[in-house]
Amino acid sequence: MTNPSRKTRTRLIRGHLGENSPFFGKHHSKKTREKMSNARTGKKNPMFGKHHSEKTREEMSEAKTGKKNPMFGKHPTEETRKVLSAAKRGEKHPMFGKHHSKKTREKMSEAKMGKKNPMFEKHHSEQTKKKMSEARTRLNKKSPVDPILSWIQGLGSSNFSWRELTESEKLKILS
Repeated sequence: MTNPSRKTRTRLIRGHLGENSPFFGKHHSKKTREKMSNARTGKKNPMFGKHHSEKTREEMSEAKTGKKNPMFGKHPTEETRKVLSAAKRGEKHPMFGKHHSKKTREKMSEAKMGKKNPMFEKHHSEQTKKKMSEARTRLNKKSPVDPILSWIQGLGSSNFSWRELTESEKLKILS
């Protein structure tokens, strides 16, 4: 068949969708999937060493923005949210046991300074301020912050760091 019409091509494609597909209900073996992956990895990938132009990236973004996004207007169920949350807790969290370097923390801080800060020229409502105050009060009652603060004030040190204390010093403060 040489150069079939668009209508013919559409009919041929539709004839092989779903249950009509010769591969319907079948799966590639792990070995086959590995071969397929290796066949397009690194220099064998058609996009290797190439980058989308700024215009193309904007078009790709526009194609999935707002109502065109398949998740537009959809929200995960409470059950889904719990599953997703549990999947990133503790040792499963990508930042578990890691710490940002001082340089990174400075960059993060700088990125939120001035006009770039989401709260720039905005103010919390009185109701929000009250909620924040109540939350801090509840936390202070639950945590050992009060004895620590009084101990620090007793030292008269303004350059205090909890992390620099030894375990015995921490236990002494908390007891």
